[in-house]
Amino acid sequence: GGQSIYPQMVLVLREFPTVRDFMVEEILPKLVEKKVWNDRVHWRGFLHCLKDLWPASCPILITLPSSQVEDLLVENPAWRGEFSEYLKRLPSGSVPSQLVHLRQAI
Repeated sequence: GGQSIYPQMVLVLREFPTVRDFMVEEILPKLVEKKVWNDRVHWRGFLHCLKDLWPASCPILITLPSSQVEDLLVENPAWRGEFSEYLKRLPSGSVPSQLVHLRQAI
């Protein structure tokens, strides 16, 4: 719970696009390590950041539990194709086994 910093993060992303790489490579992975999906408020903000960073945030998706990935792809059907293409570009061994089936997604 608590107050969310995500509105400020989204504003920073919009005002300063140069921080996008830093967000994808540093900030979002740390939030995944902390299991951000377990906190409803932070998860909602995290999702806003993923959307604002899409498709650069594809690498973040493969670090999430498969149930969260499936939910995200249902909620954002336009992401399926790009995410599938991203997975196809990765070496086979680097795609988590629970996500391999998404390589064949539409």
